[in-house]
Amino acid sequence: MIISIHKNKIPKQYSYVLKTKQLEEILLINNINIHIYLDYCFNINSIGYIFWAYSFWLPNKNYSNYRISIRAGAVSKENIFIAREKMEENILPEFKNWIMNILSMPKDSTYLWKDLYFNAIFKNNILKINYM
Repeated sequence: MIISIHKNKIPKQYSYVLKTKQLEEILLINNINIHIYLDYCFNINSIGYIFWAYSFWLPNKNYSNYRISIRAGAVSKENIFIAREKMEENILPEFKNWIMNILSMPKDSTYLWKDLYFNAIFKNNILKINYM
């Protein structure tokens, strides 16, 4: 479930790639119960960094849910159609697999204590997905 959304203003020649509803649907359809802090951010130096998940937290005595922060980025409007296609066909399914793998691990797994991340970069019509 998306707990909070923050969306920065963006210059008119750019558009955010992720649609919040897409993320909500993939979480709901796959019964992924994790709290998400979603930040749509624009920085001219980070054009092409269209999706990155970071700061994964395990449940603890003060907070009963898994939590993760996600930043959604922008591309120029001329590339928005193909970028959104990549988001729907590649990025969100890979993210779903990544997060479901993490959630299936035992809570005492040492892997969960690493700096886990998932990012997708779309530059020059080439998509790169990296994760740990």
